[in-house]
Parts: sequence; C-alpha cells; structure tokens
Amino acid sequence: GVVVATNASLYNYGRNGSMKFYGDAIGSNLQTYSSIAGLGAFSLNSWIYLDSNEDKHPIFSEYDYNGTHATQFYFRVSDDGADDSLQFLLVTTSPSYLVLNAGTSLATDTWYMATAIYNGTHASIYLDGALENITTWNGTVVADVGLGVVLGSLLNYPSGQTMNGSMDESVIYNHALSTSELSELWNG
Repeated sequence: GVVVATNASLYNYGRNGSMKFYGDAIGSNLQTYSSIAGLGAFSLNSWIYLDSNEDKHPIFSEYDYNGTHATQFYFRVSDDGADDSLQFLLVTTSPSYLVLNAGTSLATDTWYMATAIYNGTHASIYLDGALENITTWNGTVVADVGLGVVLGSLLNYPSGQTMNGSMDESVIYNHALSTSELSELWNG
C-alpha cells in the first residue's frame, strides 16, 4: 500500500506540481494516514528542493515538540550530522531511540530524492537512490501517540523546524523498499 500526500498547496514549480513550503507554516497534515504505529517495516520517500540552508527542514514527521515531545519518527534535513544532511529519527519498542545521520551535505536550488527505510532489522538513509548510512535496528514502531503524519514541519516547534523549499512525490510505503524499487523511483 502506498499513501500519497494531497493536502498542501500545489504549484507548478521545478517538478510536476510540487508542494511549496515557505518555512513559516505549520505543515500539511496527512489526513489519509493517521500513523505508522505498529508497523514492522516502512519507507519514506520524497523529492526535495531546498530554498535556503537554514537550521532544519522536516520532510516527514510524527513528532510533537509541545511539552511531551511525543515521537514516533521524523525524517529531515538537519545540521546535527554533516551540515544540511539527511537525518532519520525512529522510536521502536526495543531498542527504543535511533538517530541516523547521512554524510552528504545538500545544496540549495537542487532536486534530491530522499529516502528513509526501516525493515525491522535495519534502518537506512538513501540519497538519490544511493545508500548514505545503515545501522542494525529492530523492534516495532511505538504505539500511536495520536499525532498523525505531517509534511514539512515538526508540530509546535518554537522556530526553525519548517521546510523552506519544495517537496514532490512524497510517499509513505507500508513496507521496506527494495533496491530495485529504489532504482525505479530514481530512474522513474
């Protein structure tokens, strides 16, 4: 099963009808997919285009900064690892808390295909279809924290946690993408 984001303003910008984020909105709540809770495997894939190199650019999240810091995952461009590189945070039943950083710094004014995959035993990040980082990890995604998946934002974050750029073909898969599926998406 595949879920496609449909809740953001659409613009003919760069790629075919991409979603444009200006770094100041709460984000686009994916009303069609309430949570990744309980999944033993899933994949996140989106084409991204950064307008600026700011603090952080969330791509997908199920994270609320307001008080409880309730988290299941986020996938973003971050300056926590290499400057402006991909970062995947995932909370599972055991072990509990993973932060995986990629190594390639992303430039502005360039389209990239960003992918995070969890297959039940490993978590990985891919950039433009090529493996950036992988680690052994297991467990089931923690119980639903009632947030829903959001595009382009971390909910209730004070500042600096909204996408400033464009996203296109943003998809959550309820399985781990294979290398041939990744290749097909990249060569699409």
